[in-house]
Amino acid sequence: MKLKNTAKAIGAITISILLLTSCVALPPESVSDVTDNAATEQSDSFSAVLPPADNGKYGQRASEIADSAIRNAIVLLSAHPAAEISSGAPVPTLRRDRLSAPVRDIYDMLLAAVDAVGAYEWDSVSYGETAFSDFMEADEALRADNPRCRAYYYPDVSGNIYRPIYFLPGTSNDQPTDDTQEITARMELFDAVCKRIVECMPDGLSDLGKYRYFAAVITGRCEYDSSLSTMSLPYPAYNALVNGSAVCSGYASAMEHLCREAGLFCMRTDGTKDGGNHAWNRICLSGSYYYCDLTAADASAPGSDAWLECIAITAKRAKSGNYVPFRKDMTADGTDDIR
Repeated sequence: MKLKNTAKAIGAITISILLLTSCVALPPESVSDVTDNAATEQSDSFSAVLPPADNGKYGQRASEIADSAIRNAIVLLSAHPAAEISSGAPVPTLRRDRLSAPVRDIYDMLLAAVDAVGAYEWDSVSYGETAFSDFMEADEALRADNPRCRAYYYPDVSGNIYRPIYFLPGTSNDQPTDDTQEITARMELFDAVCKRIVECMPDGLSDLGKYRYFAAVITGRCEYDSSLSTMSLPYPAYNALVNGSAVCSGYASAMEHLCREAGLFCMRTDGTKDGGNHAWNRICLSGSYYYCDLTAADASAPGSDAWLECIAITAKRAKSGNYVPFRKDMTADGTDDIR
């Protein structure tokens, strides 16, 4: 039975990693000259004055990492004002809220430990026959509700006692580490960068404007990793926002994370495009769902028609672009061409 459960665990984690890291190689064309010229023309007449860096431990470093992309994003929004379109998305619910009481208790135990990068030892034998399935349900819900923990954690369920395995953010999860201080430091920097981006978002933006702001910051901060060295990372939002290099999964994870931090509906979507593995986002405008593909957007000059089209992809264009999500409930149904 234990071998069977271990095989199931390995299969579940493998599938999870494949979904989290899937990406077809779509290196963007060079648009640096066009981007630089457009930014220069706008910055001559518009200056984005940002608030001082946060006084926290990583505030100054976060400002150094993100401010250039933030300024360029604000310049882009000034040159291409977004229409007053709200999201209209339903209020999201946590996966935790849909768990049974026993599984919810496991979830809470995991959250307390993993959030603190601490230890836990969970006895599957004393729990009973449903130990494996209940634990995995709780763990999957935990990582769905708290995606940042994917950057440094996965469970070891190979024995009777389940324990956490930690690895450094920005590295592969097959490189375990006991350096919890370094994990905490890297995640504090990641959180500080995200906080800086969200707090510098201009006031008064519509939800469409917020989507465009985050899209502009991410495509301005991140370059497509043509070497594919970030393809196998479990939560590459860290690489996209801190290191500035990622494949499609990094662009999509970063967009999902920033939108969540701002209370804006956005879901990472894994699937295929033109037959190859790819990751993008599903956003909501006026109650309808559109795709947002920042990997494709990064192949075009920010603010161009091609760039804007990638931020809100209609159902028709999703079909003609051969976007096929793995999950049937992640389709696009928006019909309005939004510029």
